[in-house]
Amino acid sequence: MSRAEASGGDGRTVRALLGGGSKQIGAALVGLVTFPLLTRLLDTETLGAWMIIGQASFFIALADLGLTTSVQRAAVGEDPGLSHRTLSLALLVCAVLLPFLALGAFGIVTAMVGTSGPLGRSVLTAAPVALLGGVAGGLAAPIRGFVVARGNADAIALARVIAQVVFLLLLVGGFALDGGLLAPACALLGSQLVELAVLARSARLLDPTVPLRPRWSCRPGEALRAFRDGAAGFCINLTTTLQTGIDVFVLGAFGMLQAVAGYRIGLRAPELSYLLARQATRPLLRDLGRPEHRARAVRVGTGIFSGAVVSVMAALAFVGQPLLVLWLGDKASGEIPALVLTLMSLSLMTASLFEVVGIMVMMGARTAWAGAGPVLVGTAVNLVVSLAGVRVWGVWAVAGSTLLGYAVTAALVWWQACRMTGWGTRAVARMVAAPFAAGATAIPLSALLSGYAQGGAAASLLSCVLVTGSGLAATAAVTRSRGLQGAGGSGSGEGSRGSGAESVPVGSPSGAPSPPLDSVSEASSAPSSSGRGSSERKPMAGSPVISLTCAAMLQSAAPGESTRGETRGAGGAPFTAMRTGMRTPSGSVRRLRSF
Repeated sequence: MSRAEASGGDGRTVRALLGGGSKQIGAALVGLVTFPLLTRLLDTETLGAWMIIGQASFFIALADLGLTTSVQRAAVGEDPGLSHRTLSLALLVCAVLLPFLALGAFGIVTAMVGTSGPLGRSVLTAAPVALLGGVAGGLAAPIRGFVVARGNADAIALARVIAQVVFLLLLVGGFALDGGLLAPACALLGSQLVELAVLARSARLLDPTVPLRPRWSCRPGEALRAFRDGAAGFCINLTTTLQTGIDVFVLGAFGMLQAVAGYRIGLRAPELSYLLARQATRPLLRDLGRPEHRARAVRVGTGIFSGAVVSVMAALAFVGQPLLVLWLGDKASGEIPALVLTLMSLSLMTASLFEVVGIMVMMGARTAWAGAGPVLVGTAVNLVVSLAGVRVWGVWAVAGSTLLGYAVTAALVWWQACRMTGWGTRAVARMVAAPFAAGATAIPLSALLSGYAQGGAAASLLSCVLVTGSGLAATAAVTRSRGLQGAGGSGSGEGSRGSGAESVPVGSPSGAPSPPLDSVSEASSAPSSSGRGSSERKPMAGSPVISLTCAAMLQSAAPGESTRGETRGAGGAPFTAMRTGMRTPSGSVRRLRSF
């Protein structure tokens, strides 16, 4: 590939990345208004109680048992009847399990918060309403997965924007009439019902014959295959949800409602920033699923996305608290919000390092369990450290365990990527050079300006601009230099048949993760033209694709802000996994180096 062609490919990837997800940002921006209303109009303990209720309403959306992934896989195939039957099955499972999960969640909430006193009585009234909203959100998940798989990301964005506007209006009206927990609970229920209705209409516009009612209509073997395909997806959804939401329950279980409120306040700015940034990764998903393009997509995507996240998080971690106080009020000025702001900003820096490559691993692995492994191990580390240390270290243990869990997950995801593609240390170093350069530039500058930033919101804003700008400048410089170096070679990495290769046996583990966060894009089957001819593999029916993302945490911050589709479908982008090589006369798979 010529330098001009490779540079053009990098340019297209950059333009797709920078332009991606713009339609999705409107819904996230509503959180700039809704969460400050909650922090200002609810006292600290009531706010902590609402965080637990909202998190519980999000957890019950796991009722689909991962079948949303199977819906997406079926929807991108060539058999519309299979997608219809799988969607009906997913809705049936949700309809059966959601009521039981809602009852269980109600018991957990009341056990943590209590039922005595004014707060307890308020919880008894508000929790059932909010959990009904969670039921509506759970029913919406398979329909959202169907719409996502058919490529209508605009419909997802529209549904979210409408739902967030409804949430805001109902929240304001509820506070005007009541002012207690019932206001956000009713807002959550109303917004989820509206989103469910909009998604159902979008699905019918895409396919007028699609069934939107629970029923068993699968042919022999189809249900078993759907559950099997969804099992790894469910495991990832569960573990990422635990990894990003267990902190609230750990603190709540020890009666620390004020700590829960401070924790969520400190987390809000980093998580909203991460949500806005990760919308840009969606246009990369098709390239990440194609062996001939994925090296470039990972290099450019990780460089720009993670570099931008590191730049912003460095500013928030060390010089951003005065701005947080200006936004969320005096509740953000305490020690707990400051600590959580720093530790969770560092955690999301780490998470950004495996956001893009995690999607590639999941899409190219022989089995989705290869992507589940890193998340499982990282979540286990998070849980063990959090539970073991919360009594002694409190918020330090809870927030620090998230950072440690993400670090473990990042290392394992990159290890899986190297096993799958044959990338060496130099290739990985090129891919993560930009975010490390951003950190090396922005973090020291942020530490240097930390004293000055405490002078007020204006000083904090100026410091944040300087720190973020320095990180973005370093990201741009490194990305451009690495892009020019890559253009001199094959450009598209291991998908280029003319570059060097190393052989591994077909059955070896190395032939073998966006979902929390989780992403949205339509999928193609295998690429049609890259010199493979008859050697091109068909999509593997047994490998569901789920992106390894952090989007799951966003619902719990302001529970009206639904991100279920991203975590489960982003959390569950609808792509077919593809084998990465072709047979050679020696019976091996040609695995090509990345650059």
